[in-house]
Amino acid sequence: MSQLHQTIEEPGRKATWFELFFDLVFVAAIARLTEGLNTAANALNLLNFGFLFLVIWWCWLGHTFFASRFDRDQPVQRVFGFVLMICVLVMALGAEYAETLHQKAFAMGVIGFKAGMAVAYWLATRRQRGAELGRSYGSLYALQAGLWLGSLFLHPGLAWAALGLDMLSPFRVARYTHQLPPHPDHLPERFGLFTIILLGESVVSGIHGLDHGLSGLAISFALIGSLASLLIWWVYFGWLQAFRPRRVDRPQAGKKLRLWAYGHLPLYFGIVGVAQIASHSKLLAMGHLLVPILTSCALLIGLLMIAASNKV
Repeated sequence: MSQLHQTIEEPGRKATWFELFFDLVFVAAIARLTEGLNTAANALNLLNFGFLFLVIWWCWLGHTFFASRFDRDQPVQRVFGFVLMICVLVMALGAEYAETLHQKAFAMGVIGFKAGMAVAYWLATRRQRGAELGRSYGSLYALQAGLWLGSLFLHPGLAWAALGLDMLSPFRVARYTHQLPPHPDHLPERFGLFTIILLGESVVSGIHGLDHGLSGLAISFALIGSLASLLIWWVYFGWLQAFRPRRVDRPQAGKKLRLWAYGHLPLYFGIVGVAQIASHSKLLAMGHLLVPILTSCALLIGLLMIAASNKV
């Protein structure tokens, strides 16, 4: 297991093929989640979607930061990654949240993922620098796994408490980040690749929206979604250059990193909204202008947060 947990600081580090495969599994889970919106478009399911999307994204976020610090693309690390991917697939099975059985499957997937991350962080830092960070993250992930387990047997609201820990964890461990910062080149590339995959999904959604007929309205929505995806790509990669290196060598840089990373959350919500618009989703019939308005606001907030992180 000693190979599994070694820091990486070499210059010019790139995302591996396995990491791209890993990201695709998460996007598949998100795509599965959005199917629930298309089959049952109502306010309650929209709220459930937001909650489950946050949980899935934070799992991806946590592993991405971990991999940026420790991953060396070794066989034992790939095995560990495959185990986590199975957990994500179980989450994807439960992403159609209308049935209790599916809800339990989602929770079991999250429990496995969080428990795996807890063990990984404890092993990662037991014999090297960054022990405080490893203990903090390991304990937080173990507590989250326990809360999700409690949501199955005690009260469903414990899952919300676990999500709250996700949101608070970066601030809890902020004072340790400089001891073991994520790789400045690798981390932005992972975020950029995930952004591209989601944008591709939004274009595909527009094509799927034409499956039921080439009406003028369906074609219009597909074109709007495709053009919106192109514009998002242009702003993110061209204007903002959000893929630029992110070095954490002082406390202020840590704040900028959190602002940049958290800015991707509303951005990804917005991209999913674009996909719904492109496919002429039932959500449009439910909310009329509500979905385009929420999508536009999410995109604007996300891009402004990323832009602000370049100037703070």
